[in-house]
Amino acid sequence: VQPFAATATAFTRERCFGKNVRLQLQSHSLRGHFGRLLAYVLLPDGSMLNEHLLAAGLAHVEPRFEHELMDRFVYIAQQARHDRIGLWADQPVDLVHPSPIDSRDRQ
Repeated sequence: VQPFAATATAFTRERCFGKNVRLQLQSHSLRGHFGRLLAYVLLPDGSMLNEHLLAAGLAHVEPRFEHELMDRFVYIAQQARHDRIGLWADQPVDLVHPSPIDSRDRQ
């Protein structure tokens, strides 16, 4: 189990359980490495769960699955890391050794 998994689950449940959410899929990449569905989760208020999780430091960007909002997601995750939120709280901000969310730039 990943760090903050229980917190991320509770965060997601609070925003989604019993509510109508929409999944926005990208036809070129429906499933990830472990067969999980890849989707943007749109909440009833029009905001995106994916962005909320990144901003709260409860998720990281997976660079293996390129999508149209990748740059936006990387920016949000980097801001959470810079502000030491969630899973980034105890991590030093190291500009010499970038985080995994920056790894796609080195490919």
